[in-house]
Amino acid sequence: MKAIRHLFAPLAGAIALLAAGTSVHATSLNWKGYTWTISPYAIGSGIVSGNTADAFVDSSGYLHLELANIGGKWYGGEVATVNNFGFGHFYWVFNAPIQTMEHQDVLAGFTYGPQNGLGKSGQNEIDVEFSHWNNASWWPVADNCDFAIYPSPQKKGKAGHVETDFAYRGTNLVTCRIDWSATSITESLWSGVVSPTASTSTAANTWTYNNTDGVTIPQSACPFLFNIWTYGIAPTQPVDAVVQDFSYSP
Repeated sequence: MKAIRHLFAPLAGAIALLAAGTSVHATSLNWKGYTWTISPYAIGSGIVSGNTADAFVDSSGYLHLELANIGGKWYGGEVATVNNFGFGHFYWVFNAPIQTMEHQDVLAGFTYGPQNGLGKSGQNEIDVEFSHWNNASWWPVADNCDFAIYPSPQKKGKAGHVETDFAYRGTNLVTCRIDWSATSITESLWSGVVSPTASTSTAANTWTYNNTDGVTIPQSACPFLFNIWTYGIAPTQPVDAVVQDFSYSP
């Protein structure tokens, strides 16, 4: 997530949901052996609010995250693990219209310490994000994905943020993995479904960042999140993004 991170506004979000007349749904779900909370609050840059109706598990055991217009207002889906995960391997499979989403749409899987009070926005975060970032002037026009790392709280402000941006040209069915240690992070994508232990040499896109200062790479165990939201402007088309699988190994 870019310069503006998670904007959790519980009161504003609750008022927005009530004003829209939306139904109250489950605020958590159990999936892949973990409990996930479903956000009803503002997501990302705050253009869309979360809605507990926009995150659910279907009869096939797949997690759905939706951008949807409800009562004339656009909402997105976001889930976060109750658990904090330390160094290890995060594996998941997206099945989503990555290549045809509107350019403001953002689909992400990421660790995020501030979710559980571990740092503030722009800290303790490792991202895989699919988006054109609303064709922002700072974003390479041909790129639609980024790998990003935000540091431990010991780094002041945004100092230490590193990322790589690129064009993912594989299928809409994509395997993602984050391999995180105290001194190294590797983020990788495979077109299609591969095993959690697939070699990065077979990846469509992969990037490794090494650092030994003990802060530029997050050091704290963090929850893991999935979300879909928009940057800069509201969506005009609904999106159903499916997460087919998720696993973590320390």
